Amino acid sequence: MKRCPVSRLPVREKPEWVAPHPENDYITVFNLIGDDIIHFVHRSSKPEISLAGIDSRRFMTILKDLKLTEIPLYLIVNFEKVTNIGYLYSKNFLNFVFNWGRNIRVIVLYNVRNEIRNGLDRFCLIAPENVCMTSTGSYREAVEKIMDMKKWT
Repeated sequence: MKRCPVSRLPVREKPEWVAPHPENDYITVFNLIGDDIIHFVHRSSKPEISLAGIDSRRFMTILKDLKLTEIPLYLIVNFEKVTNIGYLYSKNFLNFVFNWGRNIRVIVLYNVRNEIRNGLDRFCLIAPENVCMTSTGSYREAVEKIMDMKKWT
């Protein structure tokens, strides 16, 4: 079994946890770290990604399959190649945080490029009171932040 190099927790992946976005030539890959940390990364063969939208149905299906809809949930999101965030993605993201993800406690964004930093910082500022949203520089820092924050949430 694969393990997170930072926390040493088991990492689970499934082929059906991949959301294709062919219109913008990227995929979003989800995996589960431990029992309550969802990590997702946007991947593309191109050097830059323009995020078009969120496949909320797929994400909710993953949460339901893993029985993660009622327990505190932690998200880590890799924005490494992302240079643009489209209107629909922004709308979906905020709708998700405010309406669909009532059990989300912490969202840590990492590898955020300067081109999109201001937009993502705005998301952090308007996040609901029950959700801590922040950004870090690397995967290691993101996992460490989640592990630390899990002690307090």
